[in-house]
Amino acid sequence: LVALLAILKCGAAYVPLDPSFPPDRLALMVDDSELRFQVTESSLANSLALAESVCQVVIDQDATLIASCSAHDPSVGTDSHSLMYVIYTSGSTGKPKGVMLEHRSVVNFLESMARQPGLTANDRLLAVTTLSFDIAVLELFLPLMVGATVVVAPRSVAADPIALINAIDVHDVTVMQATPATWRMLVETDWPGRASLTALCGGEALPQTLAESLSARVGTAWNMYGPTETTIWSTLQRIVPHAPVSIGRAIANTTLYVLDHTLAPVPIGVAGELFIGGDGLARGYLGLPEMTRERFIPDPFAPANTSGADNGIDIPRLYRTGDLVRYRADSRIEFIGRIDQQVKVRGFRIELGEIETVLGRHPAVEEAIVLARPDPFGDTRLVAYVTRRAGSAATSSSDLRAATRETLPHYMVPSLVVFLTNMPRTPNGKTNRNAMPEPNWTHVERDTEFVAPRDATERRMCALWEEHLKIDRIGIRDDFFELGVESIVAARLFAKIEDAFSATLPVGTVFANPTVEMLSLIVNGHGSSTQTWKSLVPIHTDGDRRPIFAVHGGAGTILLFGELARRIARANRPFYGLQAQGLYGIDPVHTSVQAMAAAYIPQIQSIQPHGPYIVAGYCYGAIVAHEIANQLLSSGETVELVGSFNGPTPAYIHRHDPGGLLDQAEYAASKREALGIAARARNAIHYRVRNLQLRGAIALNRPLPEVMRENYFFQRLSIRAQFRFEPTRINVPMATFYAQGLYEEPDLGWNEYLAEPAHTFEVAGLQQRARQTMTEPTVGSVADNLIALLD
Repeated sequence: LVALLAILKCGAAYVPLDPSFPPDRLALMVDDSELRFQVTESSLANSLALAESVCQVVIDQDATLIASCSAHDPSVGTDSHSLMYVIYTSGSTGKPKGVMLEHRSVVNFLESMARQPGLTANDRLLAVTTLSFDIAVLELFLPLMVGATVVVAPRSVAADPIALINAIDVHDVTVMQATPATWRMLVETDWPGRASLTALCGGEALPQTLAESLSARVGTAWNMYGPTETTIWSTLQRIVPHAPVSIGRAIANTTLYVLDHTLAPVPIGVAGELFIGGDGLARGYLGLPEMTRERFIPDPFAPANTSGADNGIDIPRLYRTGDLVRYRADSRIEFIGRIDQQVKVRGFRIELGEIETVLGRHPAVEEAIVLARPDPFGDTRLVAYVTRRAGSAATSSSDLRAATRETLPHYMVPSLVVFLTNMPRTPNGKTNRNAMPEPNWTHVERDTEFVAPRDATERRMCALWEEHLKIDRIGIRDDFFELGVESIVAARLFAKIEDAFSATLPVGTVFANPTVEMLSLIVNGHGSSTQTWKSLVPIHTDGDRRPIFAVHGGAGTILLFGELARRIARANRPFYGLQAQGLYGIDPVHTSVQAMAAAYIPQIQSIQPHGPYIVAGYCYGAIVAHEIANQLLSSGETVELVGSFNGPTPAYIHRHDPGGLLDQAEYAASKREALGIAARARNAIHYRVRNLQLRGAIALNRPLPEVMRENYFFQRLSIRAQFRFEPTRINVPMATFYAQGLYEEPDLGWNEYLAEPAHTFEVAGLQQRARQTMTEPTVGSVADNLIALLD
């Protein structure tokens, strides 16, 4: 934020470069925008090859230079038409295009937003958006303009629903802006809401069901709409419970027209293309005058220009959005869809043609069409329809997705590839996009032959799997991990299984019993689940090389280790997970790092009596793994390696989170208690009921439902434990695997507790939350580097 203000104060314009984007895309943006300077930090300075004409300013290395600069505002010759920023959006030609925004447009936008939805000096706004997404302009500049407070959330917080809820509470946030995907993430995490919060939702179409759920949880909620070319938001509408969702009316100094293909206004209730005019219009596309003239047309409804000026600035213009809308009788606008091939997925605007161009370059692809389709969970995902080139080598869905990942940002990689024999055509021979078959989200290719359920238990278990995994025709021998299940879905499924069969079935059970057949035996009391009642869970036991013991993260569960364990097993190494004691109500929980380590060591030694040991941990588990190594050394044993998967030290967390997660959790809890029923009855009752259920179950040594264990109890338990712990300096090799963009220090703060510096491995690729390091595709680099280091 300081850098942005400095750039603007010296009269320059900024171009946001997201370090998570592929290098080729970033290099194209640097070249296209003819950058003169790059402001960065040392951890990112070498990640982008810059032209010799670009001067790189490294903030944390040039402190002396910065300190020598004048503290007075420079005198610069800017005016309202000066360029403020250039931001790149997806381009239909396969090349992103830079949109040029001027100061006048941004000032008009901010002044309008300050009035409605409204922001005052008493507000606290939580900024959760990356700078490469233009809605970040509201989050960073609007609070400063009105004297409010802006709280900048790290990416790891913005993508983690539990951390985000805690941040909202601890920072007493009154306003937050996010895409529907982020608000859905909070709602589905059983967030009770916050009566004093104003929620701004935009970036893609807002479903009616989400609008209802969100408005019931906050004080006020607003639906926002606008293209980048018209400065972020151009319309807004307050969400009214049980009323149809619309994009509302225009913001200040903005004109809206709904026109037909002849540019004539259509009647109320009739669909047409939305055209936007007024002070919010961008200057145009950088270096693309023809595209600028095509999209920014002269306003046919403006008074005739008598000045003779033809400079593209003084002539009133309209931006053709490509959005299909209609006016309602109450003068509000209803969004219908797109008239071209541009879509929005998870808030990102995407030109489908750019993905099609990339796929078309693959030697095995004859033709590719990409569409945005709804999946069974209510999200919009990209589906690629592909025909194979004659005579080319065989290729798979995963091959094509990997190829796009090398060039495109993560949000533009298709979720599903459908192979077609021939593309459907219109009578004139053009590809018929509307005739593409519906993707079969429920079908998953499997190696096993289908075996139908044989008794009532198996039939009920198969039905639960099909219902909650959204996959059809599950057989009793289908492997759980081959179905592509995410951990949050698995947690919900196992909670339902526990409820349906009145039995405690820990998620860890699935590693040794990954089929309906095996789980049904355990539910009926015939299977062996003795291992699951211990902290130690054998995930893969094959192999004669030294095993790896991996400690759970803050949630206490170990399901996220599944893919890593499978990859490690290929190197002939067994892999064991350590889940938190008390997770299933059988034994009391451990409330300190030392106690956890002391309890896990005997279980480790039941598998491997003597060292050298290999111990690792995910997130919070890295702290426990380090203490396990310390206690093993104190007993005379040897340790080969300690591994940290996105697991920083307590001191590191203190430095980068001055409020402290412990303080956040305790403050949030105390604030809920202090506000009481009088202030927000529904939320307080919800939270207290959860707490009573948890405390009662724990006191009676009864099992907790899986989602409650993770979301309400063990996260807070680990937060308190880690902030009461100071690691001991040990003489053991350590390896840290840190997510690109989530962490600034490769050693994650561990070097001060080691005799020798840690081996550090950057896990490349966009990771909006720490857990993504343990999933495809990023987990592959973790496994490969760990195996190579051990070898």
